[in-house]
Amino acid sequence: METIKLLPVKSLRIKSGQAGSTLFEVLVYVAIFVLMSIAVARGFGQAGSLFTVSRNERRASSVAQVTLDRIVREIRLACDVESVTPTSIQLRSYSDFEPATGQACNTSKTISLASQRISLNGVPLTPLGGVSINALQFQSVVMPANFAGSQAVRVGISVIAGSGSGQISRMYYATAVLRQSYAQ
Repeated sequence: METIKLLPVKSLRIKSGQAGSTLFEVLVYVAIFVLMSIAVARGFGQAGSLFTVSRNERRASSVAQVTLDRIVREIRLACDVESVTPTSIQLRSYSDFEPATGQACNTSKTISLASQRISLNGVPLTPLGGVSINALQFQSVVMPANFAGSQAVRVGISVIAGSGSGQISRMYYATAVLRQSYAQ
């Protein structure tokens, strides 16, 4: 059998002039690394939250623009506003967007909010996609004396997008003047 020769303890000791780290130095390095890792992780977390909020803002703005554009178009093309309540409007309109000369203006259209979706005669106007309409407001606009006979309506919608900490809720407004009511 072979014998194993052990090194003397003296040869394992660090001689003066040799580089090395003490236990205290290693603990300081580990602590600095942990603190830097925490800072980087928080930065990534905040960037993720900012991205979520930004995406929800974009979704809400897009849905609001499409919805308000459609509502304003329907109001502008109407012949008359039959009734306005804070949450719905009833219009008297043509059956086509570009009516023939002499065509009667006898089509009734109602724009209202039901189940967090805006509808025109029961048909949804608002697109889906993680966005809901929380409130719909209509208000008749009182026109100045020099615009007597003109009719205008102010429309407001409250849009909610996202969920949890990234959820946003915004109000958007538009005003529509009925095309038939412009001063001739």
